[in-house]
Amino acid sequence: DLTRRIQSTLFIQCGAVYKPRNCENVSLETMYNIEDFERCAPALLDPLSRDYIWSASGNQQTLWENKEAYKSIWIKKKVLRGIYDYTVETTVLGQKINFPVGIAPTAGQVMYHPEGDYGPVRGKFTPIHIYTYEGYLYF
Repeated sequence: DLTRRIQSTLFIQCGAVYKPRNCENVSLETMYNIEDFERCAPALLDPLSRDYIWSASGNQQTLWENKEAYKSIWIKKKVLRGIYDYTVETTVLGQKINFPVGIAPTAGQVMYHPEGDYGPVRGKFTPIHIYTYEGYLYF
């Protein structure tokens, strides 16, 4: 298992310029899956931000467990079915949520975008969406 992890890990020397093949004209609009992001996204970041994101922590156990768990999720398409009355609405802690997708806290967001933690909140979020703020402020 450890050998497989090492072979599938993207190793980039800290501070090194990273230019993967087939990512010359890459943008968020042209990356379609997790593999595209893992391969090409580091080239879009400055080396300091990239090194922070890709370092994970310790022996990267959580990173690998998350990847394995993600592989077990399958989305079943509703093909040729009427969905005129379908809704994803639910309740969380007694509050009605019309779109149950949340943004989890991510440390150092200002390293990836000038607005940092304010960007997701200023997006199309309304009080009926879920946003979890990290507990550390940068001064």
